[in-house]
Order: sequence, then structure tokens, then C-alpha cells
Amino acid sequence: MCFDTDSRPPVDADSSTGTGSERFVLTAGDGARLAAFAARPRRPTGIGVVVLPDARGLHRFYEGLADRLADNGHTAVAIDYFGRTAGVEERSEDFPYLEHLFRTTRATFQADIAAAAGHLRSPNGGSCRSLLTLGFCLGGRLSFLAAATEPGLAGVIGFYGFPGMGGQLRLSQVAPVRAKGFDHSTQGAYAASAGVARALGLDADKTANAIAICGTAFNALRVTRTGSLSNWKALAYPNVAFGAIHAGFLARLGVTGPMEVLEGNKGFMEAIAGRFELDWSQEDLEAVQLTMIKRYNAEGHAQSTIDAVLELRRDGLRAEEVERIDLQVFDVSYEIIGPGAGDKKKVRTKEEADHSLPYLVASALLDGEMTPAQYAEDRVNREDVQALLQKVEVHEAAELSKVFPEHQGVRIEIRRRDGRRSALARPDYQGPSSWQELEAKFTALGGRPKLVDLIQRLDELPVSALAREL
Repeated sequence: MCFDTDSRPPVDADSSTGTGSERFVLTAGDGARLAAFAARPRRPTGIGVVVLPDARGLHRFYEGLADRLADNGHTAVAIDYFGRTAGVEERSEDFPYLEHLFRTTRATFQADIAAAAGHLRSPNGGSCRSLLTLGFCLGGRLSFLAAATEPGLAGVIGFYGFPGMGGQLRLSQVAPVRAKGFDHSTQGAYAASAGVARALGLDADKTANAIAICGTAFNALRVTRTGSLSNWKALAYPNVAFGAIHAGFLARLGVTGPMEVLEGNKGFMEAIAGRFELDWSQEDLEAVQLTMIKRYNAEGHAQSTIDAVLELRRDGLRAEEVERIDLQVFDVSYEIIGPGAGDKKKVRTKEEADHSLPYLVASALLDGEMTPAQYAEDRVNREDVQALLQKVEVHEAAELSKVFPEHQGVRIEIRRRDGRRSALARPDYQGPSSWQELEAKFTALGGRPKLVDLIQRLDELPVSALAREL
């Protein structure tokens, strides 16, 4: 969940219920004390909401969100995750949350959520008749998993969170679906349902049924990420995760799904992906090594292009000199953030900006960086970047497509107003090229020096020593 530290949820101008709110301390089942924030409506609906923050814990943004929920009649409690290691006092914006995040466990998260739920059900907490969890990023994942661990919930809501990942990566490799018109959350249905089944402790048969139900039901269309982008782009995968939880509970109750969901008549292979082979018994847990670290806050297939634009800027290129910019990119970049996905020169929102090569090139050249600031609404719609992005033309280069995904190359040609031309080719994207770059990015995101040293020695330390170090 990315927002500026001074961001607050919007206030409902039509609200008339009013709220009473306070910080207080909860006690979890293991005896740990945790900070919490309660917001109580004057005219309660009987619905209670456990607000689960992102990895930073109890931030003022989530206190404000609890207030907004109470404005609408819902009793809300936002909780912190770090009471066992950081105490219950209020914290400054530079709180080193990552140091404490690594000391949490699934059990501590579950205990804290249970404490909040118990409070909302109690007379002091509002005697709520119906409870939901609402989470963001890490909290989104915890919200989904709470469906399996917290009895009696009426619902779970998660933003930017998902139960499983490794299965999706491998399935996406051997059975790509984008060219067939389907979204990558289609493969995510298999990974998410497997993760939910694990959280529920299902046996092999019920796990297979959960995966079959979810894999059959959630074959999402690629239009989510083409043309004029909507808020659904951020909600598509959470919706699959929601469905995976439902599928897991159905399977636990004995509901069966089509066991030939992958290879059967009109199954995933025949209807969407085509034939493929994947022996899960030979797979390991190292799929994360197939991912990459993004240097820039932008869609992954734009990284080498942004690298090249910033190099041209360092060499003296200025936006006011430009008459035209031609990009030669590999097919996946062209199809996702170039003309293959629709009109990428019509950019009005963050979602459209992040998935528009013309915008990313124009804003990088103008601002010399690519950070969350480049996606602010006033920046996206400013005249300078809107005019410059119209001068960017994107083309697919067959020779670059042939070597993807092993290489993510780009060629850029600049035509200046005075007739001069310049060009730059990047054969690949390397990611942060030194430890110093990684450390700079890490510390900019709130990492502390103690953790930097620990990460440098991570492959040398056994788990027991790692726990002591933290």
C-alpha cells in the first residue's frame, strides 16, 4: 500500500454519524500487548471491522481509515503488529519497521487479529454482531488468511495482497495466456487456491478440489490491462484471492471440482493455454529467483528503457530540444505498455501512467527520476509531460523479441528540433548493479544500518543465529 506519509483517507462530506475514537492497548492470547486504535460510531450498524495495516504497522493513515469507517456506522479497530518487540507507544515516521517485521510470525499475526476480533465482539468494543477484516498489502494477505484462522468472520477484504505466488510463476512460464486474451491472474487462481488450501490444512484430495474449483471459475480477461485502465487493474488479483478462499472453504466442506481442469476436455489447456508439461514433483521453492529487482517505480518491462532515457539526460539531452523519440522494444513490452495494449498516449491516471511507455519516457526525461512523485495526479496531467509523450513512438523489434526474456533490450533514437540525431542501445536490463545501489534503495524505503549488515551475511547465518541477530 503506497502513500505519502502525510496522506489521509478522504473525508465523506455527507457523513452525519460522527465518531468517537481513541488509541488503546489490546492483550493477545499469548499475553503480548499491542497498540490499537478504535473508532466508534454514534449510530452503529452492528458491523465491526478489523483494519490490518501494511508492513509499517499502526500508521496514522489507518487510524484515519478507522474513523472513516465509523463515519459510515461501522465500529473499527486498527491494530499494530510490533508490540512484542517495539512496545505500544506512538512512533515517528522513521520507525524502523523492517527490523521488527522480520521478528513476527504467522502465529503472532493470528493472535493479534484474534485479540481485535474479540474486542469488537465484547461489550466494551461495541458488541458487534458481524465482523470483517480489511487489509492492505501485507495486511491484505493477512486478511485473506484470516478466513482460515479466525472463526465466525462474515467476510474478508484485501487490497494488494495474495495468498500464494510460486505456482503462478512456473505456470506462467510454461503456459502463457496473455496472447490468448487472458490476464495473468488466471494462473494466479491456481497459486492462490493452493496457498489457501495450505492455510486451511486441507488434505491432498480437498486441496486438489479447491484448486480445480478456483482454476475453473477465474479465467480473467486481459482487457483489465489494455486500453483505458481502470481501478480494476489493482483489484483483479484480490478478487481471485477472494475466490480462492471461497473455493478452499467449499472444498473443506466436501464440494468437489473438475479434476481434469488442466488437461481435460475443454479444460485450461484445450480452451486457453495449449498443451504443456510441468512435473510439480520436480519443482522446488526457488521461483523467487526468477523475479527481478526493479530499479525504478514503473512497470517491469520498462526498466531498461528508463535506464537509457536517464543516461541520455545525463549526457545533456533536454526535453525542450526533442522533436521525436523512437523506441525499439521487445514484443512483451510493446504488448503490455506500448501500442499493442491500445492508445498509450491517452494518460490521465496513475494506472494509465504506469502502463504507458510514452509517459514513462517523457516523465523520466523531464524529471530525471521515476518515483511515486511521477504518478501524482497533477504531475500526470501537467502540460509539459502531456505534450512530450505525444512525441514518443514505440515499435516492436523482432531481434529484441527473439532474445526475451533472457534479455530485455531497447534502442532509442532521438531527433532534435535543430536536426541533430542521437541514439542509444541497451542490450539488457541488469537491475541495481552494485551493493551500494541496493543499499541506497533499501535505506530510502526505511531500512536500518543493522539490517544492511545482516543482509550482507544472510547466506552465512543459520536460522537460529539469524533470530538472535534480529
